[in-house]
Amino acid sequence: MDIKDYMQTVGRQARAASRRLAMATTAEKNAALRHIASAIRREKAALVSANQQDLAAARANGLEPAMLDRLTLTEKGVDAMAEGVEQVATLPDPV
Repeated sequence: MDIKDYMQTVGRQARAASRRLAMATTAEKNAALRHIASAIRREKAALVSANQQDLAAARANGLEPAMLDRLTLTEKGVDAMAEGVEQVATLPDPV
């Protein structure tokens, strides 16, 4: 699949997801957010490992050290991401 086909597929999937999300209840959305946070925590090691691979490729391509530092994902950073998603679930539903 070329990039154009891929992006069109992703766009169609996003449109379908947005329609489903528009009909979801607050409880369903909050449950989904909690599941996302759980998945982030569960896959912490895989996320950090994939980030290390990305950083190695970025270094090989000459990315500036300051940018590498900003892109570095640590276990603490993954925990912060999960916590942020959980915090969103506690906010009033904007829809």
